[in-house]
Amino acid sequence: MKKEDINNIKESIMMCKIRLRNMQPYIKNSEKISQSYNKVLIEKAILREKALHKEPTFMQKLVRKLSPNKKKLICDYFKSC
Repeated sequence: MKKEDINNIKESIMMCKIRLRNMQPYIKNSEKISQSYNKVLIEKAILREKALHKEPTFMQKLVRKLSPNKKKLICDYFKSC
C-alpha cells in the first residue's frame, strides 16, 4: 500500500472514532442509533484490519524468497503407527 492509502485509512478510522463517541450517549435510547453504532464499529474494525495487513516490504519479500520452502506432503499430516 502507498503511504497515501495508509493515511486515508487512518483518517477514516479517526472519523469512525469521532462518530462512535458522538453516538455513544444515545445508544440506549434509540434502536436505530444502536444499529448505526454497530455498523460504524464494524466499519472501523474492517479499516483497522486493512491497516494491519499492508503489503510486505522489500526486505520481507527478500527474506521469504531466500528462506527454504519445505512443502508438506499429505503423509505429514498423519501419524505413522
